[in-house]
Amino acid sequence: MTQAAASPHLPETLVVIQPTAFCNINCSYCYLPGRDATRKMSDQVLGAIADEVFGSALLSGELSFVWHAGEPLTAGYAFFERAFATIASHSAANGRQISHSVQTNGLLLDERWLKLLARYDVRLGLSVDGPAFLHDRNRKTRSGKGTHAAVMRAVDQLRQHGYPFSAIMVVTREALEHADEVFEFFAELGASYVGLNVEEIESANVHSSLDFASSDGKLREFYRCLLERQQSEGRVRFREFDPYQSLLQRSTPFVARSIFSRSSLVVPFSIVNFDVAGNFSTFCPELLGSDPHGRFANFEMGNVLRDHIDAIPQHPIFKQVHLEIVAGVRKCEDECGYWKFCGGGNPANKYFESGRFDVSETSYCRQHKQRVVDAVLDVAEARASASA
Repeated sequence: MTQAAASPHLPETLVVIQPTAFCNINCSYCYLPGRDATRKMSDQVLGAIADEVFGSALLSGELSFVWHAGEPLTAGYAFFERAFATIASHSAANGRQISHSVQTNGLLLDERWLKLLARYDVRLGLSVDGPAFLHDRNRKTRSGKGTHAAVMRAVDQLRQHGYPFSAIMVVTREALEHADEVFEFFAELGASYVGLNVEEIESANVHSSLDFASSDGKLREFYRCLLERQQSEGRVRFREFDPYQSLLQRSTPFVARSIFSRSSLVVPFSIVNFDVAGNFSTFCPELLGSDPHGRFANFEMGNVLRDHIDAIPQHPIFKQVHLEIVAGVRKCEDECGYWKFCGGGNPANKYFESGRFDVSETSYCRQHKQRVVDAVLDVAEARASASA
């Protein structure tokens, strides 16, 4: 990993594209510094991205296009018609397998959008923070009103059209006392699975309601309650528990796989990121365009209108970031008892919390990895004791 060479062969490469930084709502914990900017990606940039991605020698496996970072649907229906058609044309010409996914707040979804998304078999993720009394605390319109009712109208549309979707909840301190209500909400929602993203210190979001000292035990109990109900009732699946099924089933020992096969965040070129202007990077998408510590020129490793993504390994920003990430992964392996469950942490959180990548444990690690593992072990041990 110390050499800036092509990444090992991976089953897919994530191509994260920001068609606009703009968002039509104003979440209190949003990390995007430019979400007021209404600029939309030009057709010139879109075409150059397609040319570069399909022409790259560095990107292996299926190309999974992720439309994210801002509210992507505000780029407009016509933009996505062109974008999907452009990528489909390149895919056919190059014989590459592709997929699309969109992460949306749901407010713009209607029958026309769903027909377009269905035409290209787009996976849809819906951002919703559970029941209204939790969701509306943080996910508000720009005039300060809650958005839960509007999101549920989108859910109604999805149900009526039989369109499958996943969900992501941002877990804030207020949610920790309401695990049962959260479970019931998502059990009735109809999502294929639910991701639990803890509120992070990240870019523009410089504070988190999840102060570790005061919420540590409550977060562990929150996870444990959700997992126990998932195991006993099976009405909803939470993403965070998926990697640990062997621990819960006790059928096979948990085996820590190589970080190259499971952690795209620390492997060069397993993720490539493009912002609305065509600037590109690799590693964590959240880094591109945000550099609060001023060390890495907003993590821009080139621009698609003048540079080739296959030149990233020679870019000085890449070299510096890569060396620090490698050092941080090694530090995690040397120091952290949770290493085999993680594989090196999230570089973006390391940087946003400390200003460096060559560190180990972060608040994000403790809250999103360690407490999840603790809850899984709690449930596994309780089940083993009950069956003894």
